[in-house]
Amino acid sequence: EVGDFLLKRMAELGGDSVECIVAFGGNAGYPHYTGNSAVCREHEIVLMDYGCTIRGMYSDTTRTVFVGEPTEREREIYELVKKSNMEAEAMVCEGAYGPDIDKKSREVLGEYAPTLINRLGHGIGYTIHEAPDMKQSNPIYLQRGMAFSIEPGIYFGGDIGVRIEDIVMINENGEREVLNKTTKEIVVL
Repeated sequence: EVGDFLLKRMAELGGDSVECIVAFGGNAGYPHYTGNSAVCREHEIVLMDYGCTIRGMYSDTTRTVFVGEPTEREREIYELVKKSNMEAEAMVCEGAYGPDIDKKSREVLGEYAPTLINRLGHGIGYTIHEAPDMKQSNPIYLQRGMAFSIEPGIYFGGDIGVRIEDIVMINENGEREVLNKTTKEIVVL
């Protein structure tokens, strides 16, 4: 029960737990998978979306790991998602135009961009999903104090899914600050 472990560990560190997504294998191909009956097998992808609250403020992160060595296709997809995440995050600063960040993320995903069926990111703070939405249709210029996710993904429902999500904040100097510290390198269990 990976989800139970994550929730327990966050509580030990002072956070109040919130709902987690832990999707194995083909279920990782559904961005907001809600099932709980799958059993992880050898050579599967595990997508984990988790967070907690501390003093009323939310956190959120997603990492994708591999049980057994990933295939060449899985590695290619993972590296594209990582590059998309990092290049989108590199554009974040005071005054940046949100749709340009979404566009860059999708350009990096290339032929896989149509599988990113949800927004690139969402605001976070007193609720887990709040303004600003990071997407093409939200013409927003970033301002100091904003905190939001950058979470590109490639999803093939029932087959494969990879997402890397960080929370990024525009600090008091107008600069990008990535709040998550979890590695983005491929993790093989």
